[in-house]
Amino acid sequence: MRSVERWHVCALQLTESSSDGRKLNVAVDSLHANYSFKYFGKDKGVTIYTFIDERQALFHSTVISASEREAAYVIDGLMQNDVVKSDIHSVDTHGYSEAIFTATHMIDTAFAPRIKRVGNQQLYGFSSKATHRRRGDVIVPSRTINRKLILKHWDDILRFTATIKLRHSSASQLFKRLSSYASEHPLYKALKEFGRLMKTQFILTYFDDLELRQHIEKQLNKVKLANRFLKSGVLR
Repeated sequence: MRSVERWHVCALQLTESSSDGRKLNVAVDSLHANYSFKYFGKDKGVTIYTFIDERQALFHSTVISASEREAAYVIDGLMQNDVVKSDIHSVDTHGYSEAIFTATHMIDTAFAPRIKRVGNQQLYGFSSKATHRRRGDVIVPSRTINRKLILKHWDDILRFTATIKLRHSSASQLFKRLSSYASEHPLYKALKEFGRLMKTQFILTYFDDLELRQHIEKQLNKVKLANRFLKSGVLR
């Protein structure tokens, strides 16, 4: 089932999930611990990244550096479990990137992030602004998609996806490797370019579908409340 169909969650029986990070101070030496004045002041800490489904079952959790972007680990949680097959997954802005739109689409999961200041996001299309204006379209894309870039690296995108699905390497390791280059890797550019198409479809659906917005908010509240519950020390 295509992602654009799964975003209409109210008309379908879907498994929804969400993920969010919780910052935690670390008082001992740790490979993952890092400084973050915003969250820990002069101390070090980590991020505990947690996944939950619509039944409020916590099905995956991992510890990452507090300085790392959570988006790279979204696919890990969706792939590294044999219990929950998520049809639609929600994150906040920290878990969102355009490349993740591509990766989730390729593993057959609709990506439904709550993006901060979503109204300021750029929209993309295959036709130019002038073409849309001649048609009299009310919504005009900000930029034209680089179709040649996507087609040139399509086989690489498929190999990238196969590596993740066959679990030869984790998505977080692959994304970190691609983003570590001084200039953007061609494959990473292609992943983002295809993801911009999916992001544009999602944003247009998001603005048009009140129930989708409500579902995203409801699912994100579950993981945030779970993190708050753990932070309270009830389970210590």
